[in-house]
Amino acid sequence: MITRKQMLEHIQKIGDLIEIKIRFMKRGGKGELREMRFMTGVKKGLSPAPTKPGTDFNRHLLLGVWDVEKDAYRSIPIDGVTEILINDQWIKVV
Repeated sequence: MITRKQMLEHIQKIGDLIEIKIRFMKRGGKGELREMRFMTGVKKGLSPAPTKPGTDFNRHLLLGVWDVEKDAYRSIPIDGVTEILINDQWIKVV
């Protein structure tokens, strides 16, 4: 088990352009559980901006990533993360 802070530190330590797998609860609606393969540091198609103008990632507790399967930028709600795959083992995030 790791904290959200430890999870973010782990993602930062892994570095950019390395695939990471995560499970999280989608915000709003039914609170659907999602699984995503993503990378950080992707600079593909940054014009126009990959997020809505004025999006404050810190205020909204979002992690901006590149979704490997959808080939697009996505935002993961940090407070919704339930698990992260580390060394082929799912680790619970609290």
